[in-house]
Amino acid sequence: MGEAAWINPLRAHVNQIAAQHQIPGLALAVARDGETVFAEGFGFRDVDQQLPVTPETVFGCASVTKSFTALAIMQLADAGRLSVDDPVIKWLPEFKVPHSDWGQRITLHHFLTHTSGLPGMKAIYHARAGSIRQDPNAERLKVAYDPTHIALIETYEDLMTLMAEAEYELLGAPGSYFNYSNEGYGLLQGVIERASGLPFLRYMQERVLGPLGMEHSTFLTANLERFPEVTELYGSAIEEGRKAVFHAPVWWDVAGIYTNGSLKSNVVDLLKYLEVYRCGGIAGGERILSAESVRKMTTPHVTLPTGRRYGYGLDVNPDYHGVTLVGHSGGIKGVSAHISVATEAGITAAALANLQNVPADQATLAATNALLGLPLAERKQAYPEAPVAPAQLAQYAGLYQSAEGGAARVHFRENRLWLEQMGQTLPTRPYAEDGVVTLDGLLPMRFLRRESGELFGLFLGSRILLRHNV
Repeated sequence: MGEAAWINPLRAHVNQIAAQHQIPGLALAVARDGETVFAEGFGFRDVDQQLPVTPETVFGCASVTKSFTALAIMQLADAGRLSVDDPVIKWLPEFKVPHSDWGQRITLHHFLTHTSGLPGMKAIYHARAGSIRQDPNAERLKVAYDPTHIALIETYEDLMTLMAEAEYELLGAPGSYFNYSNEGYGLLQGVIERASGLPFLRYMQERVLGPLGMEHSTFLTANLERFPEVTELYGSAIEEGRKAVFHAPVWWDVAGIYTNGSLKSNVVDLLKYLEVYRCGGIAGGERILSAESVRKMTTPHVTLPTGRRYGYGLDVNPDYHGVTLVGHSGGIKGVSAHISVATEAGITAAALANLQNVPADQATLAATNALLGLPLAERKQAYPEAPVAPAQLAQYAGLYQSAEGGAARVHFRENRLWLEQMGQTLPTRPYAEDGVVTLDGLLPMRFLRRESGELFGLFLGSRILLRHNV
């Protein structure tokens, strides 16, 4: 029997994505009803040695890790060890928020949904800076802070101490704003360890990776030598107006904090993991999580300003052509990752790449679209053009920044807004009164106002950048 008619078009589509974004290597695997129907590598895990990517190649997973962290919290809820409604300070009494009593009201639910009110911070960078100091490509990659002038931290306890001493203000009361927070997920490691009585790495091996048979997955860079196929890492920079891609082999780890983005895995193992969500908590013949906890993880608890929805460690699209799509992206130097489950259709997909800021999610969505009988390039969300007067657009111009290191400058010229970020300036068009999107429709953003009407920030990607008057 020949290959399914959708396979060659999917291959061509993924090859086009890889070429357009100069991706050295990418792996994609897709299953339907638990049976793998496509698993292939594209490009190279090592460009210099011309070693090809295969489905067995281990990559970084970056923030795909957050869904594993959320799953561990929900396992402990199933066991009666904790509740998502617990105040964080019940488990982490050292956790303090300056200048506010709101810190006492932050719950595990708020950390899981990125709605604690924590602003963009550089705290987690203090744990990452140690590995960045070892990276000869750090300057070329234009890291947010000079790692040689950052005090290093190692543990979630160190992270709490640093945050308690930092000068910052919450964005608002807990539950008021979605702002992606690596610090919040980093602190969940402490909750997991204190509620379970186990070190996080042992907990994950005994309760998640082991039972799922994820034999090519680890949180430790030191363990990568155990695996026969591990990708090299690549970086990119805008140089002389063009994207340059180069070998950048040093892994950026977060010391002893693993819960926000330290997982390394391959697409074969990730398909095993995604069975948890496809099958209501059962995978590998074992119950990993209760059906009710899967439901809570995949419930859209919060709607982002740009329309996306988020559960516990998972994005949730509750109506994509009649099916629910859940998943998560990840990205850091040398890593772009995405996992996806179309629950009612029984479709699971995982994509991993060895270059940051490339659309691994377009690969998983194209594969899902193929099995749903949709055009491969069909998108999750459309942003129809909206009429907004040029005079109103002009008021949004300015500099928007986060202490985490993110920055965007918005210009008004030729009766439209232009987004300047990471060495590129992109034209936009309005889709709502306070919303614009890049002309390709792929990067929506929303300008944020207080209840008084005051313009205070820009929601871009998954983060709030605060407006600066300069």
